[in-house]
Amino acid sequence: MNSMIQWMRHADPMAERSVKPPPRRRSFEAPLIELLRPFGYWPQPLSIEQAFEIFRWMVATGASKPEYTSQLQWGRAGVPELLSSSSGLSHDRVEPIVSIEDLRRRFHMAILARPQSRGQELWRQEHDIGPTSVVNVPSPTFKPFAGAPHLGWRSEQTIHDDLKRMFEGSAGTQMVVSLNSQHEGCRTLHGVRISVHPEYGFGIAIRYGDTHPTDWGSSWDEPIARTREGETFLQTLARARDVFDCLVHGHSNECDLGDMQRYYKPEHVSRQVAALHGRAPTEAASSPAPC
Repeated sequence: MNSMIQWMRHADPMAERSVKPPPRRRSFEAPLIELLRPFGYWPQPLSIEQAFEIFRWMVATGASKPEYTSQLQWGRAGVPELLSSSSGLSHDRVEPIVSIEDLRRRFHMAILARPQSRGQELWRQEHDIGPTSVVNVPSPTFKPFAGAPHLGWRSEQTIHDDLKRMFEGSAGTQMVVSLNSQHEGCRTLHGVRISVHPEYGFGIAIRYGDTHPTDWGSSWDEPIARTREGETFLQTLARARDVFDCLVHGHSNECDLGDMQRYYKPEHVSRQVAALHGRAPTEAASSPAPC
């Protein structure tokens, strides 16, 4: 991550927000072949935001008709099974994305994998999903490769860097804030998981546990950001990044905790966050949105 952006976030959290955002597009066209090319800087010439929004479009279209799911002898085979990283039948939902490479593999499965059912074939046919297709994605995105300076990203590379850092670069870190009031010592970070929902979009969660992610042990998922009305993927990701840095690294960055579900005692997290910011615990607990 660019050191100047890091300095801006900690020295003056509002500085980057005063920067004019790049233009937003209401929709974009995407040649699907670009998602299959073996370039090192994937998904160029598409931006990483466009790649996530294409996947969101696939999830949404896959859920739009019950005919896209077929009942086979051993279970259901539909679009969620085609878009998930593991093979199998009868998935309740599309499995969360755990890395940029994982997202890349999902597109190979969605576009090239042998279909398991007539429903999967029908989905591809009706939405023209194939290696030579160009699809129109009706999702707002920022101008590709312009970064998002108002969100703290000066270039496409800094977006990639933050995603990689959150997905797996900090795995094994002991989180500054304990999220589990029943097991306060369980604060080993495993990484971030990005779920894609047909209704509202993206849900970003921290996975943590009682051991290093490579060892056997228990783990929990804590939602930290969820797409709000009219948001682009980058806006949701920026909110998740700030919450991630607050909870994992102890940054006092005025993050927004409004999307956390607080499965355990809400004051358990609020009290720790208040201490990071030098505020009274009651102040943090009474206003859950600002961190």
